[in-house]
Amino acid sequence: MVEPILEYENELPVGSTLILTATTTHTEKELYKAALKAVLNPKIGQIIWICYHKVPNDVIEYLAEYNVSQETFDKIQYIDMMSNMLGLEQQSDKTCYCSTPTDYNCLLRNVEQLINNDQKNLIIFDNINALLSYDMVERMIRFIRNLNGLLSNNKCPIIYLGITGATNHEIEISISATMDNVNNLQKNIVETTKVESWKQLKKVSWVDVFSLNSPMIFLLIIVMLLINIFLLITLFAIVFLFKI
Repeated sequence: MVEPILEYENELPVGSTLILTATTTHTEKELYKAALKAVLNPKIGQIIWICYHKVPNDVIEYLAEYNVSQETFDKIQYIDMMSNMLGLEQQSDKTCYCSTPTDYNCLLRNVEQLINNDQKNLIIFDNINALLSYDMVERMIRFIRNLNGLLSNNKCPIIYLGITGATNHEIEISISATMDNVNNLQKNIVETTKVESWKQLKKVSWVDVFSLNSPMIFLLIIVMLLINIFLLITLFAIVFLFKI
C-alpha cells in the first residue's frame, strides 16, 4: 500500500537528535516517517543512511511506499553494517560495506569520506537499538560520542532512530546524555491528545450538556448534584440529632 506523501520539516535538524517511540504495531512506520520529514527537506543535498536495522535494499523498498522521488533516492548514500555479517551479496555502487556491525573504524572512515562540505549533509542512524544488540553499552556510548564529535566538527546533523522501553532506563538515560536533542514521539502524541481534549472541553456549552450532546459531562454534573444532596441531608440529620 502506498502511503500519502509526507510534508517535510521546514526547520533543519541541528547537532545530534535522538527520535524515540514506544513499541507498538506502528513503531517502524513512526520512526521512518519522522526521518523522512527531515530527509525530504529540499535544502538537504546529501543523506548518509547508516544501516543497522535494515539492509539498503529493504530501506529503499520501505521508503518507496511513501512516494519518495527518484531525486531524493539519488541523494542517499548507504553505509551497510549488516550484509557482510549476514553473507548477503554486496553489489551497490552507492553503498559502503563494513565487515561487522562493530567495525566502528570502518563506519567513521566512510562517514568522513562521504561528507560533502559543498552541500548540506544529513545522517540517519537506523537504529540505536539494533546497535545495542551487537555491542557492550560502554563501548557503544564511546563510539556515539566519537561519531557526534566528528559530525559536529563538520556541522553535519545526525538523526538517531530508537525505541523507548526496549532496554533498561539507565541505558536510555546514558544514550540520551550523548545527544543534543531528544524527541519522544509517543510523549508528543500524548501531549497533543491532552491539548485537543481540553480544547474540545472548553467548547462545550450548557446547551450541549443538557441536550445530552455531551453525555459524560451531563452524567458528571448529575453525580455531583446527588453527592451534594446526600451531604446536605447528612448535615441536617446531624444538626437534628444534636438538638435532641
